[in-house]
Amino acid sequence: MHPPHSDPSERVGPAFSVDGMLLARNKTRQAIEDIAARIRPGMIEEDAVALAKQTLIDAGMALSWHPTRVRFGANTMKAMRQASTPGAVLGEHDIFFLDIAPRLDAWEGDGGKSYVVGDDPGQARCARDAE
Repeated sequence: MHPPHSDPSERVGPAFSVDGMLLARNKTRQAIEDIAARIRPGMIEEDAVALAKQTLIDAGMALSWHPTRVRFGANTMKAMRQASTPGAVLGEHDIFFLDIAPRLDAWEGDGGKSYVVGDDPGQARCARDAE
């Protein structure tokens, strides 16, 4: 019989805290909603990234290991490691997503979500399916 957590994939570090992880998760989810609520058609993607970063900092979170991503329209189809085409503008009937990984103290919250503006049914389905 093995002691609990003897499997290396189940081990946690000395700083592990369920409460800390849950707080980071909840603050990350709230930040995603706060950022999305401020994104509007006509906004340039790079400005939305700056808005996202500032929203995280204002919420007391630090930027973390992976880039803060906001992608509009055709840029949402690019692989994560592929750079966005600069200057993308969110259209009146468009899709965008957020992908953030802020740090709160010792814990990282990693989350993302797709959104649509306007009433394109194909994009709305894509956002629902991504969820």
